[in-house]
Amino acid sequence: MISETNRKYKASESGDDGSGKGADVEQIQADIAQTRQELGETVDALTARLDVKTRARAQVDLARQRAIGQLNSAKSSAAALSARARSAAVRDDGTVMPAIPAGAVLLTVLGVGVFLRRRRTR
Repeated sequence: MISETNRKYKASESGDDGSGKGADVEQIQADIAQTRQELGETVDALTARLDVKTRARAQVDLARQRAIGQLNSAKSSAAALSARARSAAVRDDGTVMPAIPAGAVLLTVLGVGVFLRRRRTR
């Protein structure tokens, strides 16, 4: 249909009698080209919105990136906390405070005791 319209305009353009119809035809052809371009962009946008698989992949990628960011943040926080605890457990002369190893041993013994008790009740 559009090619038929173009033929009509080209036919009238070739018979230009100096009344300015040729300029009108060029303007109409430019408008048609502009409309085609806009229609193509609209179709592409609608296709992208209706492509559920691609949108789902994009959401998965976004969630993955968020999780990686949170993991990296947690790692850096844990490293900072570990360094702070290590510096608090060590004296200025480089020796470890005796309460720290004793506390670690106590926690280990308690953990094993809880584990064994739960194991017996089953």
